[in-house]
Amino acid sequence: MLNRLYARISIVLETIALVILLVSYFFFEDWTIRQICLWTAWSMIVGSLIIRFKFFKCPHCGKGDAIPQWSKNGNKSCRKCGESFNYDK
Repeated sequence: MLNRLYARISIVLETIALVILLVSYFFFEDWTIRQICLWTAWSMIVGSLIIRFKFFKCPHCGKGDAIPQWSKNGNKSCRKCGESFNYDK
């Protein structure tokens, strides 16, 4: 069973990283501040990918990559075995 808390953390990290990238590109001209923002966003994206690859494998076959879902909006299935992903809440 997949944990929805980790799915939400992954989605939030990706969204905040995207916002930081856009803000740093459009609002900061100083390269030092822009570089700090880029490294922060990069570390958030890496953290999100670590969460995805560690916690979002198919519970049936152990392969595949489950898509993080914020809420129950339909059943997604594994590309390898075809079984649907079950979340805890």
